[in-house]
Amino acid sequence: LHFDAFLKGKNRKIFLSIRLVQINPKLNSIAINKNPQTSQDTIELLQINLGKAKAASDTLQTAAKKFNADFVLVQEPYVHEEKLQGLPGTWNILPSNSKKAAILTTKTIHKTTTIAVKENTVAIKVQTEKFPLTIISAYSSPYANIQDTLQEIQEIITSLAGGKILIGADLNGHNTLWGYRDNDTRGNDIFDFILANSLFLNNTQDAPPTFQLNDAKGWPDLTLCTQELIQDMGEWKVLEEPSSSDHSYIRITVSAPLHHHTMKRYKTKYGNYAKLTKNLSTSIAPAIEAFQAARNQIDLNAATTFLQREIIKACDRSFKTKKQKIESNPAWYTSEHDILKKRLLAFKRRSQRAPSDTRATAQLTYKKERAKYINRIRKDKINGWKGFCTKATNPYGRHYKAAFRKAVLPSQLVALANNRHKEVS
Repeated sequence: LHFDAFLKGKNRKIFLSIRLVQINPKLNSIAINKNPQTSQDTIELLQINLGKAKAASDTLQTAAKKFNADFVLVQEPYVHEEKLQGLPGTWNILPSNSKKAAILTTKTIHKTTTIAVKENTVAIKVQTEKFPLTIISAYSSPYANIQDTLQEIQEIITSLAGGKILIGADLNGHNTLWGYRDNDTRGNDIFDFILANSLFLNNTQDAPPTFQLNDAKGWPDLTLCTQELIQDMGEWKVLEEPSSSDHSYIRITVSAPLHHHTMKRYKTKYGNYAKLTKNLSTSIAPAIEAFQAARNQIDLNAATTFLQREIIKACDRSFKTKKQKIESNPAWYTSEHDILKKRLLAFKRRSQRAPSDTRATAQLTYKKERAKYINRIRKDKINGWKGFCTKATNPYGRHYKAAFRKAVLPSQLVALANNRHKEVS
């Protein structure tokens, strides 16, 4: 806890610079500044190859909210100017070096550690109440050497021997073990890799295809885990939810309880320090006396606890607190889009169940409706942003935060506006 203040008294001036650490680890005096604890019994994940499609990235947020996903393992996301586009700014995005694989942490309450970032593979670790869980996302193009990606995954597994590891990867290999009618060289290499590392394949042979394009279908998306994680694996399911990609969502559940402890965060960016100094001034003298009178660790802990509580009380009276962001759909997304999505799903089911003599016509109808749906998504997102900016009355409102985030302060914009001899892009 760090706090600087310049206080003036009748006979003295005090510059207070406080950087507090817990002197006794068993003390829980700082607990007063915690928000209520939240818990969950499982970790929910989505796995999807976005097919480099803008619409697939645009609708990913709604799918993550609907299925309460904590993490999303993506392959081939939409990339523009070396950045993954179309994703919420509140998500923690960790892409591979090639940007062909990524792990998206959708909730700010999750604290993760980066394990590895390689060319086509990325890995993070999340600490659950029972064990640390490593999550890997990987991709291998059908035209690339499969051994390169397998070697990257191998290196991570070797460095975490005996750990609980979950792997979501699109490796583009054919094997009857995960649904194909035949085996190819890539599929045999993947199968050998699974056996060599004693991995468990969560895909089931009777699962619907994870990839569909016109008459072509396949099962390239694999979900693997180490033997240590098998007993904690829950549901694995290919979803019917329209993804605006040629691939389908895969829902993965891991039985691993999580407890989240979040601290109160104050809005200090725009001042109010004078009010804080005033609210804290009456507590400085008693705090100094308590520290000066301390003769042992118990006295020092008591003085520290008193000062912590006084600072927190002063902050509560001086600043507004930041609210925990609630997962929601994008501003442009409405209930009408849900209706269009259900309509598209009905066309898809109709094409799948059509008799052989009318199946081609039904599939063509579904293809046209899917194209209309994707175009509508793209158009509504663009128009939604235009309308959002047009209706804004506060120049530093939500549209400003969405565009600049934490990169530019309002004061910097004013300076840029006054400096007219320079072009601002």
